[in-house]
Amino acid sequence: MVKIDFDGIFVPMITPLNADETLDESGVTRMVEHVLSGGVRGIFLLGTSGEGPALSVETKSQLVRAVCREVRGRVPVGMWRLDLARGTETGQFRVHFSVGISL
Repeated sequence: MVKIDFDGIFVPMITPLNADETLDESGVTRMVEHVLSGGVRGIFLLGTSGEGPALSVETKSQLVRAVCREVRGRVPVGMWRLDLARGTETGQFRVHFSVGISL
């Protein structure tokens, strides 16, 4: 089991969206780099800023993949676990550490 050091700031990240409410992937890149340059020790998605329930499972999946791809294992990424095989959320909290996540 991997031990997470919860010392420092774990920031809740908003979901950048385009005007048509699709994921703004370049906005994800800018947001991740902005918060990491500020020295955060982890990022939380889809649960603390309020937009999570309004997003489709597909958009949530795209966000998680885009953030983990940009983070490249530099800090933990926490989010509510998505069960994409069923197209549902399980309500369990999960932390991912690398780009090679399995959703």
